[in-house]
Amino acid sequence: MPTVMSAKHGKVQIPGWVVDLPTFRRWVHSGEPQEKLRAQFLNGEVWVDLVMEEAFSHNFVKNAVYAALMPLTEGLGLFFSDGMLLTNDDAGIATEPDAMFISTEALESGRVELGAGTDVEANATEVVGSPDLVIEIVSRSTEEKDTELLMS
Repeated sequence: MPTVMSAKHGKVQIPGWVVDLPTFRRWVHSGEPQEKLRAQFLNGEVWVDLVMEEAFSHNFVKNAVYAALMPLTEGLGLFFSDGMLLTNDDAGIATEPDAMFISTEALESGRVELGAGTDVEANATEVVGSPDLVIEIVSRSTEEKDTELLMS
């Protein structure tokens, strides 16, 4: 069982049975990994972001994006800030982007669905499909992942 050490989360163990996108989704919805652990499934691998978010080059930029886009998208669909899992089976990814927009049309057509995994009390913890807009603020520590792996 692979183990990753994180100053923020301590010892994080990735179960050996997490081998593909369906098992990754089962793991992240199980409640086993810490809620704010940024675990992702990309290119057949589990990625864990262990670096704390930088205030001026990441967090402030993210806040400016939210402030600009939330009013523009009001009444057109759903705008999500970070913390929502995005899964796309065709692309073979599960990740938590910094923001997403899903139009009402995308929801009504079934191109995007909201799911709650195994949490019976949650309305939505996961976006499944292809949102209209996905935003990732590039950080120094995740530049290769954000600009190469996620784009491919």
